Amino acid sequence: MPDGPVADLSRVGDPGSPEWLAQPGKPAAAERGSAVPGGEPDVQPGPDSFFLRMADASMSPRFEDGEWLLVDPDEPAEPGRYVAIEHPETGERTARLMVEAGGRRILRAADGVAAALALDRDNETMILGTVVFKGGRP
Repeated sequence: MPDGPVADLSRVGDPGSPEWLAQPGKPAAAERGSAVPGGEPDVQPGPDSFFLRMADASMSPRFEDGEWLLVDPDEPAEPGRYVAIEHPETGERTARLMVEAGGRRILRAADGVAAALALDRDNETMILGTVVFKGGRP
């Protein structure tokens, strides 16, 4: 892993700018004033973390097409959090919001076009990890 920051945090809060994502029950790092250059992020990515590039606009406006996401497989995937998935039918890797409805966990896109995916024991392995950071577009 390279030394130094993974992204320029000087524009946190601007649309499309880098942003650490909050954990449930905790304010986002920007709200606490810690997501600034030299500040400490709310989440320290684990050793198995990886970057995923959004290849579509299915999560817009939260995550835009071409935006980079830092995914941590060690962070809990819980309702209210954004998770990276590998679609069970297409193999496409993307992000979805995990919600709970009627006692079931569901993965939803933001665009209203992509179908929601219900999680059960047979397909929960599609979750690759929890999105902890979004970076700028190339």
